[in-house]
Amino acid sequence: MLANLIAIGIYVWLTWGIKNASNEQSEGLSKPAVVPVTRRRPSLFNRQPSPGGPQGQSLEEAAVERYGYATELDEDDLRLQNIGTGPAIQVRCTIESENGSQGPYIIPYLPPSKQMQVDVTTFSLRGTRGSIRCAFEGLTGIGYVTETPFFQDGTVGNLKLRRRRAASKEEGRG
Repeated sequence: MLANLIAIGIYVWLTWGIKNASNEQSEGLSKPAVVPVTRRRPSLFNRQPSPGGPQGQSLEEAAVERYGYATELDEDDLRLQNIGTGPAIQVRCTIESENGSQGPYIIPYLPPSKQMQVDVTTFSLRGTRGSIRCAFEGLTGIGYVTETPFFQDGTVGNLKLRRRRAASKEEGRG
């Protein structure tokens, strides 16, 4: 009897592991990634960096030296784009800056490769630093968060995409 219970327990544990691996594989094939729309900043193309290295450089000059160009928020209105391979569901975008918090801005559904305008002007974000944070789910219910920092001169930093661990009250869950 005890051997049967142990065998059933092992079977349940292995089946649970297979289910999780299958969900991760499915999500990998259709993973969403929601980011603010940016463009290359043309003002400093082909410009030599300032003497003295990064200490004497503006953020834009350091980005140009490292990547060959700087990126900035696009247009006048903030737009979000799903650059992933699957749809993003229940997108919640918040903007944290030195001037305070804005949002959340909610987009119920954002298909892959599509853009959606958010009711914020990018002009209002210039002159301050902060980040644009988007929390969303994929088809299998796995949650993700992207965070894109922005700087006083309008340039943006490196995007961070991570899996959301547990639903939180801040994001309207729980």
